[in-house]
Amino acid sequence: MIKNITFALATTLIAFSSYVHADTDSEIMALKQRVKTLEQRKEGSNRVTPPARPDVKDGADLFITADALFWRAEEDGLEFAEETFQDLTQASQNFTDGRVLNPNFDWKWGFRVGIGYNMPHDGWDLYLNWVRFTSRDHRDEKVTPSDTNPHTVLFATNGTGTQFGAAQPLQQASVHWNLKLNMLDLELGREFFVSKWLTLRPFAGVRSAWIDQKLSNDYAAQEVGGLVTANLDIDQRCRFWGMGIRAGMNTLWSLGCGWGIYANAAISLLPGRFHVRYDQVGVQNLVNDSGIVDSKDHLNVARAVTDLALGLRWDKLTCDEAYHIAFRIGFEQHHFFGQNQFRNYSQAQTQRVVSRASIGDLSTYGLTGGFEFGF
Repeated sequence: MIKNITFALATTLIAFSSYVHADTDSEIMALKQRVKTLEQRKEGSNRVTPPARPDVKDGADLFITADALFWRAEEDGLEFAEETFQDLTQASQNFTDGRVLNPNFDWKWGFRVGIGYNMPHDGWDLYLNWVRFTSRDHRDEKVTPSDTNPHTVLFATNGTGTQFGAAQPLQQASVHWNLKLNMLDLELGREFFVSKWLTLRPFAGVRSAWIDQKLSNDYAAQEVGGLVTANLDIDQRCRFWGMGIRAGMNTLWSLGCGWGIYANAAISLLPGRFHVRYDQVGVQNLVNDSGIVDSKDHLNVARAVTDLALGLRWDKLTCDEAYHIAFRIGFEQHHFFGQNQFRNYSQAQTQRVVSRASIGDLSTYGLTGGFEFGF
């Protein structure tokens, strides 16, 4: 009897021990499988958003870009004169139908060149590019003294002196505006697929910008008998240099056969410094002493810049995927906030000279066409 009880207890203990060990082994196997799954997900995380950059075989992983820019530059606050019509039939001879005169902004050529490196880590790329754009714009208006009705009258919007106050008419007014724009961008980005036909390339980096502007206003006052003996020349210069953070997103909407539509956007904030100079020399009755002003202004301030681009692109890997070529054409717009810091002087009623900053935005926009070559 005792032998039977002992055998039953031993059998029960063995069975219980096997159950416990079996349960423990099952938990260990489940834990190992979970760790293995997490490691596989970590190692294969780039397959969730697989890289989309065009890699070449056995190459240097470098690429170069070049673009031709056909842009137009415009800026707020560059008005130089106002043309009005005076009704001579009225006793008060009121001014009607006035219009403000600005420079004639023309289309100019510029360029952009860049070089990049496709890094071996997770499909990242490093890209450096330089933009160079210059523009020269002018306008000249002349009014011949006449007794016709309505009578055309021209007024200056800048400058001081008895012959160039707010109520003094002009015979001639002209403006010349020169712009030199240089931008240097360094980007770290990664292009990846979010679907079979759509890729995204978020990027971040730094931008440095040099913006040099010159503005010249020339006025000639009307004298008795139409003889001009009073002239006013105003020369200004506004220089800005800034450097700051830039970030954005490039998108490519594929259409097939290498064709696609690209849409890019970026924003940057550039802490920098303005250097502004104002020089005015007036000549009245052949004497160089009318309305002479010489002032300087320096200020530290941050300025925002936005970039937008939309266009068509074609890509192809050639020579057994040893080289990559791409061509693009599109429209771009770049907006530089608060770049107009030119001074505007006027004569107060107390004959005290007062001035204010024009405070206007600079904008460049137009067509862009170029190519990319990877090797």
